[in-house]
Amino acid sequence: MKITVVALLIAILSTNTFAQSESDAEKDPGKERLGIRFGYAKTANNLDGSFGAGLDLALHWVQRIKKPVSVDFTFGAIYLGGTDKTEITQGTFHADFDNASMRIITVTIAPMLELPIGERTDVYLSTGLGLYTVSLLIDENIYEFELTNNHFGVNAGIGVFRRIFTNWFLDFNLQIHKFWTADDLDRFDPDWLYVYSRGDSDPLFWVVTTGVALRLF
Repeated sequence: MKITVVALLIAILSTNTFAQSESDAEKDPGKERLGIRFGYAKTANNLDGSFGAGLDLALHWVQRIKKPVSVDFTFGAIYLGGTDKTEITQGTFHADFDNASMRIITVTIAPMLELPIGERTDVYLSTGLGLYTVSLLIDENIYEFELTNNHFGVNAGIGVFRRIFTNWFLDFNLQIHKFWTADDLDRFDPDWLYVYSRGDSDPLFWVVTTGVALRLF
């Protein structure tokens, strides 16, 4: 009889624990999300005069720390396309290429604050640090090569997560990236952002993206 009562109590406690965990998961459905973003990128300095607007593509992971705080890890690329300014002269520096385009690889980490504005919708704010690898892609018709600079910078963003299915979210995002360049042109490996922005240092980029995110756990 005692064994039966103990077994019944264990079964009741187990059922309550399982129901509670399901309830907690429903209240906080986005603890770990893997997402992809795609959209429009533009610079706010003279670099825009060389390359114009571009595209942004990013893969990111959101990890909940404790509601409403999360961390967003992002690996992405901003592609600015080609330039018609094939001959560049800055002071004693001179470069002349047949075709040149620019790509910026971004690796960032940004704490996020997620604030619910509805049963299925959260607004989030983020700010963080990043490594930005700028590559000037040169096509000299006969051969191609790549010239690269690394920069540290900061970023900030605002966006909306909208839960559309049990495990799927829509993601609308606006981000600003700013990183620091070097104004030294008298060297073998100049800062290509500084060169193509015609001396306008520390560029500001802003990107508008949309995407989807999948809850993994």
